[in-house]
Amino acid sequence: MIDPVDFNDSIDFGARGAWRRELSERSSLGLGLDASYFDFEDTDSVFVESLGVVGTYNTARTMTLSYAVGATRANSEGDSDTAMYLDVTITRTPTETSAFGAGVRQSYTPGSGVGGATQDRGGWVSYDRTSPARGVNASILGGYWERLGVEFGEPSATPPPPGTPVSGDTKTFTVSGSVGWSFNRYVALSAAYAYVDQRADSGSAADSLDTRYGSYGVNLRWNISGRGASTWTQGTR
Repeated sequence: MIDPVDFNDSIDFGARGAWRRELSERSSLGLGLDASYFDFEDTDSVFVESLGVVGTYNTARTMTLSYAVGATRANSEGDSDTAMYLDVTITRTPTETSAFGAGVRQSYTPGSGVGGATQDRGGWVSYDRTSPARGVNASILGGYWERLGVEFGEPSATPPPPGTPVSGDTKTFTVSGSVGWSFNRYVALSAAYAYVDQRADSGSAADSLDTRYGSYGVNLRWNISGRGASTWTQGTR
C-alpha cells in the first residue's frame, strides 16, 4: 500500500517594513508591507505580498492592542490567490510579574511539509508569570489553528497519481504550559508539558495527518556571572 503523504521540503525567505505615525500618547497608525518567498522541492515556488494598516493603541496603562489588517496575495506560475491579512494581539500586564495575551492571525505560510503553500488562521491565549528573584514561575499557552491548502489555477477532475503531494488541510488544537521555582536570580527549576491534537479536515486525502500526542520535560537553568546554561530532559507519550 502506497502512503498518500509525500513530504515536500521547502525554504522560505521574508522581509517586513512598516511606517507608523504617533497620533497621540496612546495610539499610532501607519502602513506595513510584507513580502515572502516559498521555494518547494516538488511544487512551484510561491511569492506572497501583504499590504495593510498597522498600529497600536494603549487602552490603559496596563493594556496594549497591536494590529495589522489588510490584503494579501499569493502568486505562483501566473496564478494567484487573494485573501485578508490579519494579525491582532492584545497584551495586559496587571503587575510587573504577570502578563495575559490573546491574538488572532490569518496569513499564507509554507505549510506543514505536505503539499505546498497553505492559508493558516486561528487564535491563541496565554498567561505568563515570572518571578524576578525567588518564587513561582508559570506559563500556559493554548491555540486553535486551521490550515488550508492553497489551490492555484483550475482544479483537475482527474485524481492525482500516487505519491503526488496532497493539500493536507488540518485543524489543530494545542496547549502547552510550564511551572517551576526560581531559587534566586541565578538558579531555576521547571517542568513543562505540551499537548497536540491534529485532525485532517473532512475530505482531505491525508488521513495519516491525524495525530494526538503529549510531550514533557524538565528544565534546570542557572546563570553565573551573566552567562547562562541549562540542561533539558524530555520524553513523549
